[in-house]
Amino acid sequence: MSTPFRNVLSEALSDYIAMEDLEVRLRFLFQQPIQVRSQSGRYVFDAPREVKLEEIA
Repeated sequence: MSTPFRNVLSEALSDYIAMEDLEVRLRFLFQQPIQVRSQSGRYVFDAPREVKLEEIA
């Protein structure tokens, strides 16, 4: 099992997408639930790899 990649979204992107919508998109991408948390106005989540902006925006 590989180490998860810590993804941190900018404040601007965190304002653009709702946390619940992001979790739905991540579940679709990885076929497993990915927990997103808010930290200092940014969304932070651990995923199997780095997530590209085009995949979630």
